[in-house]
Amino acid sequence: GETFVLDSRGGVVASSDPKLIGTRLADPAANEVRAGHRGVQQFGDGSGLKVASFVPVAEGGWGALSEQNSDEFFKAIRTSSTILRLVLLALLAITAIALGLLNIKRQEAMRDAALFDPLTGLYNRRALHTLGAYELKRATRSNTPTALLYADLDDLKGINDTHGHATGDAAICEAAQVMSAVCRSTDIISRVGGDEFCVLVTGMDPRLLVRRVHDELERVRALGGRKYDLSLTVGVARFDPAHPQSIQDLMDEADRSMYLDKRGGRPKAVEAVPADSIVR
Repeated sequence: GETFVLDSRGGVVASSDPKLIGTRLADPAANEVRAGHRGVQQFGDGSGLKVASFVPVAEGGWGALSEQNSDEFFKAIRTSSTILRLVLLALLAITAIALGLLNIKRQEAMRDAALFDPLTGLYNRRALHTLGAYELKRATRSNTPTALLYADLDDLKGINDTHGHATGDAAICEAAQVMSAVCRSTDIISRVGGDEFCVLVTGMDPRLLVRRVHDELERVRALGGRKYDLSLTVGVARFDPAHPQSIQDLMDEADRSMYLDKRGGRPKAVEAVPADSIVR
């Protein structure tokens, strides 16, 4: 648009377009343009509605800093506003997605902290009680053979005192790997104490699983490469659907069985198991 200067009656006294000089474009006073004020004003010049920003330039005179067709002016404003709204909406959507993903990760971290042991990655005691209670209810309804194994890593205190807690942690992790190697995906394996592990097993004679644990221990020990003797003592408690017990009841019973076996040497549960002991 052009730049021009108006007199007090709206006549052009100076303009970047000489053809406008002497013409009357608008009456700034009528458009409520007062000294010391700026304002976007509409006016007509015979070629359509225009818009200009007036400022006082001298006593009784006004300067129009710019002008253009008002339709184009307001269309540009509307277009800019629409684009701005779309950009803001896009930013809000991106922010909402990012916050949603962050919230999911936070919830996953909280869930992991609530259910998993940070050292071994196995379920923790709380998870065993939560998931185990559901499995026991299902075993009661379906009359499925179910048992709980309670395993203790032998002489963890001696390992810690002799080789340090880092080596003790390594022994705990190795014991967890042994348990994981012989258990099925349907078994609930958990670390319930510093050197204690539990496995809730269904549809299998628990003696078979105990035997697998000790066979895996023999295999791992034969590989060598460690400063300590890796061994586990295992106790077993069977679940009776006719007389339901809680997870804690089974843990207490299996714990007593484990200590009896620890004092007596090789667990009785490792004795030969019939080949058809697995319930299918």
